[in-house]
Amino acid sequence: MLFSALVLAATVAVSPVVAASPVVQRQVTTEFAPWNITNVESYKPSGEPSPNTNRRISVRITDPNDILLMRASRFGFAFFPAMTVDCNIEWEFPAGLPPYGEEKLCQPAGDGSSFTVALVEGTGELETVLDFGLKFKESREVNVRQFYFKRVFEGTASFKAGVNYQGSCGDAGVCAGSLIGNAAVTQELTESVGSCEEYGGCT
Repeated sequence: MLFSALVLAATVAVSPVVAASPVVQRQVTTEFAPWNITNVESYKPSGEPSPNTNRRISVRITDPNDILLMRASRFGFAFFPAMTVDCNIEWEFPAGLPPYGEEKLCQPAGDGSSFTVALVEGTGELETVLDFGLKFKESREVNVRQFYFKRVFEGTASFKAGVNYQGSCGDAGVCAGSLIGNAAVTQELTESVGSCEEYGGCT
């Protein structure tokens, strides 16, 4: 049926009414669980001739929330499901400049669903791959039946070796860092079109 095709194309799921839990209730009040960063790794080469002369930062981030959109039927809701993506930022060393503010698309990106990441300047006290920030943007949009829904969230996290990140540079100039444990990112809802309150209620 038409609704099912739209749901599959836009990575939207249907939840049963009986799944109304404290998590679902948070969606009704637009209070979302924070994003969760489970991995960050960064690297700078020595500058000597080698196959890879790029600085790089990689990160894995999860939005754990099921975001209710509308009552799909008497059995449940249409919603944007939780998603996990991998993001990568690279720039040439030593000639290239850090791509501050340049949005990079994270993977996987589905039809109407995407995460981007952009490098943010750190304190400047350490090598860039050991002292940096990351700005994330999650965009989700879909048409369910004749109704259009869109959500955009943004959030920023900072990492610095010796503060909330581990890493160092060796004698040859190679620098490497990684995240210890997980990091939470409190996201802000910056754009919202359509809501379960408007279409059939949220409970």
